[in-house]
Amino acid sequence: MYRELYNWFITILISIQQVYGHGRMEDPPARNAAWRYGFNVPANYDDVGLNCGGLGVQRTNGGKCGVCGDSSKGPRFH
Repeated sequence: MYRELYNWFITILISIQQVYGHGRMEDPPARNAAWRYGFNVPANYDDVGLNCGGLGVQRTNGGKCGVCGDSSKGPRFH
């Protein structure tokens, strides 16, 4: 019985995955993705990876994000 319970536990642990959602604003284009639509701005190839500096940074800042999804205390790349 314990062996079967152990196998189920391991199966559940292996099945659990963490999801990191990504997205970008296309209409109207966000400032960090404007280069994709022909605007003369520096290219930001990580425009779908802006996440306010991460969950820990966002919690530390009281849920606030910087401009365009950058960390509010870090550099802006666009």
